Amino acid sequence: MSDRPWREWSKVISISIAIAQNASNLVQSKGTLTVHQEEPVDKLLKAPGDPKDAKDLGKCSHHKGVQFSNIFQKIVKEGQLLKNCNSFKRWKLRYCMIQGQKLLFAHHPSFAHFETIDLSQVVLAESSWRNLYHSFCIITPNRKISLIAPSRKDMEDWINVIKTVQQGEIHKIPAAENNPYLIGMHYWYSSHSPRTQFCNVCRRNIPALSRDTIICEVCKVKSHKFCALRASKDCKWNTLSVTDDLFLPADEIQTMPHQLVEGNIPADSRCAVCHESFGSHQRLLDFRCLWCASTVHGACQRWFSKECSCGSRRASIVPPTALCDPRGDGQLVVSPDFWSLDWPLTCSCPLLVFVNSKSGDHQGIIFLRKFKQYLNPSQVFDLAKGGPEAGICMFKNFSRFRVLVCGGDGSVSWVLSTIDAFDVHDRCQLAVIPLGTGNDLARVLGWGSFWNKNKNVLDILSRIEQANVRILDRWSVMIRENPKQFPLLKGQAKMDIPRFEAAAIRHLEDANNELNRILKSSYETEVVISCR
Repeated sequence: MSDRPWREWSKVISISIAIAQNASNLVQSKGTLTVHQEEPVDKLLKAPGDPKDAKDLGKCSHHKGVQFSNIFQKIVKEGQLLKNCNSFKRWKLRYCMIQGQKLLFAHHPSFAHFETIDLSQVVLAESSWRNLYHSFCIITPNRKISLIAPSRKDMEDWINVIKTVQQGEIHKIPAAENNPYLIGMHYWYSSHSPRTQFCNVCRRNIPALSRDTIICEVCKVKSHKFCALRASKDCKWNTLSVTDDLFLPADEIQTMPHQLVEGNIPADSRCAVCHESFGSHQRLLDFRCLWCASTVHGACQRWFSKECSCGSRRASIVPPTALCDPRGDGQLVVSPDFWSLDWPLTCSCPLLVFVNSKSGDHQGIIFLRKFKQYLNPSQVFDLAKGGPEAGICMFKNFSRFRVLVCGGDGSVSWVLSTIDAFDVHDRCQLAVIPLGTGNDLARVLGWGSFWNKNKNVLDILSRIEQANVRILDRWSVMIRENPKQFPLLKGQAKMDIPRFEAAAIRHLEDANNELNRILKSSYETEVVISCR
């Protein structure tokens, strides 16, 4: 019998020893993995019958401990999510992990085999308008995966991380509210309409009550779920300082241009040029502006004004020409050039909106989305994400501005304290939408003790612009507890407090000396005498 097979297996044994030595050199530091090796793992050969590549060792039953394809990449986020298993139509707990541009999930973190999803070509969408269960879906070119997070904050963190890693290898994930990698991205959610609409990507019709529809919560662009993979990054602008991405001429940044979206025009709309109604609803045609809400026929677009006036809400809107990102970190500030421009009506008294997303039985989520549609998304802040400091800091350079708080008395008090801290109380007025439990301040100021769900958000903006100003005094009440003075009994002398405190200190020192003597003593008799 030839000893050639044994020689080949001896090579495999030596290779396994080399792999073990390389694996032992793994150094883990602050969540990153550094590998010290003399030559690539891919160059290690194998004996006949073994996997053809060292990367396949993770798939073998006798190499379950290591997955060489993923061991060199940093784990960006990990945690447990509920996954909808289509085979049984029920939810099961899965351990999920984002590594590089891949999402891996398994039954348990100790499992060797993870199901992998490539995140470079996916679309994320929340499951509903209110989304009470914090669910979202990952849409790939081949299938759709539904997941549920423990809380809304966790869900938004997962969505933020996945959208960020789609842009490439990111070493630090910014917060969602200041993430420059999310500029232009749509914020989808699943919905259905009672009438036929059209996809803004493939231009085909979307049947009424179709479950295969997702809508952007900011710009109201509609799409089939799988068509959204080809959607452009043309969501509502926050700022025009990124003109290279928006393909705008350099001279147009001095004026506010229209941002037009094609199709799905409301039935009662009229053209801003010819004032005729929109006839055909059998295909995707005509345009509407996301800022001034003007609608125009495609044939009339050449006569349409090039400058956008921001419509009837111009006094409350902060136009994207007013904001810039000087440091490139997503933290928007008012542009210094904005004050030198001639803005007679636009942004004369902008509205700063704070919404407590946890108030009002999750109605705060609806207000967040509605105000982002009607205003600049950058002037709408969620109090559950960092508080009101970022919004006040952005608006502090305006000579006049208004503040709208959607929440309860605690949210209003929080915002008022921040206004006092920035010393801008003489330049702003505050309005309240009652979404809390008590709503005492909202009732006193005339905004009501609760919010009627049938009211339109546009009515709120009109009421704020027409509201009267009342002066509100704020007091700080500090309560201190004083000991109750009991009358002295007959024959009882009044206690000398200084003398009592001196005696207590003296006795405490004596007790410390006795304890030190006990601890340092080497004779039992001294311990016994001290204890007595």
